[in-house]
Amino acid sequence: MGRTAKKFTPKRIGKSSGPDMDVEVAPLGTERLPVPRRDRGALLALAVLGLTAGLAYQNSLAGAFVFDDQGWIVDNPSIRDLGSIGRVLLPLNTMYLNSRPLVNLTLALNYAVGGTNAAGYHGVNLAIHLLAALTLFGIVRRTLTSPRLGSPVDPTCRAGPTGGFASAATLLAIAIAALWAVHPLQTQAVTYVIQRCESLMGLLYLLTLYCVIRGAESQRGASQKETVPFLRHPIARIGTAPGLWNLAAVAACVLGMGSKEVMATAPVVVLLYDRTFLSGSFRGALRARYGLYLGLAASWAVVAGLVLAVARYSPVGIAVKTFTWWSYLLTQPGVLVHYLRLAFWPTGLCLDYGWPPARTLAAIVPPGLLIVGLLAWTGWALVKRPALGFLGAWFFLILAPTSSIVPIEDAAVEHRMYLSLAAVVAGVVLGGYLALRRLIAGGWLSARTSAVIGSCSIVLVAIAFAALTRQRNTAYRDEVSIWEDTIAKRPNNPRAYCSLGNAFEHLSKYNEAVPWYRKAIQLKPTFIEARYNLGKVLVDSGRLSEAIAELEAALKIDPNVARVHYTLGLALADSGRTDEAIRHYERALQIDPNFASAHYNLAAALLARSRFSQAADHYRQVLRIEPKSLDACNNLARLLATCPDASVRDGAEALRWAQKAVELSHHQQPLMLDTLAAAYAATGRMAEAIQTDRRAAELAAQQNQASLAELILANIRRYQADPRHRN
Repeated sequence: MGRTAKKFTPKRIGKSSGPDMDVEVAPLGTERLPVPRRDRGALLALAVLGLTAGLAYQNSLAGAFVFDDQGWIVDNPSIRDLGSIGRVLLPLNTMYLNSRPLVNLTLALNYAVGGTNAAGYHGVNLAIHLLAALTLFGIVRRTLTSPRLGSPVDPTCRAGPTGGFASAATLLAIAIAALWAVHPLQTQAVTYVIQRCESLMGLLYLLTLYCVIRGAESQRGASQKETVPFLRHPIARIGTAPGLWNLAAVAACVLGMGSKEVMATAPVVVLLYDRTFLSGSFRGALRARYGLYLGLAASWAVVAGLVLAVARYSPVGIAVKTFTWWSYLLTQPGVLVHYLRLAFWPTGLCLDYGWPPARTLAAIVPPGLLIVGLLAWTGWALVKRPALGFLGAWFFLILAPTSSIVPIEDAAVEHRMYLSLAAVVAGVVLGGYLALRRLIAGGWLSARTSAVIGSCSIVLVAIAFAALTRQRNTAYRDEVSIWEDTIAKRPNNPRAYCSLGNAFEHLSKYNEAVPWYRKAIQLKPTFIEARYNLGKVLVDSGRLSEAIAELEAALKIDPNVARVHYTLGLALADSGRTDEAIRHYERALQIDPNFASAHYNLAAALLARSRFSQAADHYRQVLRIEPKSLDACNNLARLLATCPDASVRDGAEALRWAQKAVELSHHQQPLMLDTLAAAYAATGRMAEAIQTDRRAAELAAQQNQASLAELILANIRRYQADPRHRN
């Protein structure tokens, strides 16, 4: 007679209580997920993170638009009309075309609420950063309370002495999230408005992982109760809690792809996390959640499509001239070592490093050996100590798209560390916690003393970081201060001098801008951007001959830059050289057919040469690109209504454009009403022309435009004398 198998009943052998949860320790193989006290832990995290991040970044709300903010926000027509959602998501004007439609949409929402008031944009950036910190808190806490790290006795966890974090998970997660949130290295991603690209992508990256973790927890809980086999299929489970979490993860990943291309690494990092902390193997992760990973992989099509769209519609200026793939690869170890130095000692932060290619052995070999060593350690740890290895993989994988072999004009920028910094902070905090535990176990410290040391250390570092962050934010208070700060730290960076010149130009201080542009050209004679900007401010200040010389010099460097031809056209037109101006406007449009300003000024130049039909066509092109261009509407309507060439004159079309101009001006601009009167007259509706011009004359008088009012009254008399009026 064989032995009768006994039913095994897990026995409770101990209970560990902490500030965030109660953990039941069961026999090996029957471990349960600890149950966090979600309400108290989440509220504590919200309070701590909100307070620390708020104090650190409160003064960022007074910051100005700097550097690329000008092009993305101040000069970006695609964000000015939420009604044209297609144009917001994929603007046709190639100057602002980009592969980050979600970012452009958030900017359009900001613009709809507050125009170009920088405080609103900074407020949204801070909100995104705070949400990212809260999401990081959730990820860390759930990771530390998972069976692989939460229990002190887990034979499946090959991470060495890293188990048993459950009792301190909430406090450790708050410490990591808070230090990450207030670290000065994050200021470029938060305070520099357009680096919302990085922080928004970071938030969606973290949300993708968080939703996967929640889905896995729900799936594990459901599998213990599940009796209906078909519910195990991922497609069938979409309406269940695991399915909804997984669907949310895919949605977050897709949105992230529309924020920044670095999001392409998210499916890989999520799979690695799943293998490390949830399933124990890649095969197990794919078997349990293959529907999820199909969805995450499908999101790659989004980023690929967006990048190809930009390459198709805006091929000019894509190539990077400073680096080859090989020189970029050799330069990046030095950049990564610099990032790590800033993570541990965040001083000397700089908006624009102007990092040159590494050409000497001293610049290549020492940092190269260190980074290769860290990569080798990460590979070893992923096999032998997966939890530790995941931190290294998180750091390197997220930086891989921008810090490997794909050359980017800027080899080093601080905002790229936004997510990777989390691995460094987590490693230091958890390492310190384990070190204190060892001291307690060895009798060197009491538990109370250890808690005091750990807490005080975190608080002091957080205070120091917050103070440095506030100090760094003051550099962003205006364009002049941030570029003076950059020049002080990188005195040989020509772009910093050029950008300081731009700052003075934006303040209409043209004479103060000129010497900074000349300094940039002195450092880099082939710096076309500096020559172009110098030419532009010389045009604005009326120094036309100097402007023409600088712009012609810029075209010798690169004859295929549309805006240089356009600005040279402006200078030539103002100098009375209209035919030459027309040639440069036309060349600008050959390079960029969607250059609205070039169409507009070419139309004006063609009118000066009585080429009426061509002028009308270019005004129509302006309105194709910018349908709400008030001046183009008005000018086209007046041309069609009053053109001396009968073959061009078209009263019906003039009336349509004039009515639109009046609507765009909210019936408050007398010149637009006068144009509408001219359109009425062109269609023979003289009574309406007179009535409209009377309203225009009243407005002109109310607005103290006496000369315009006299002109309008003269038009009224002319319409009254017209035979069609008497009929």
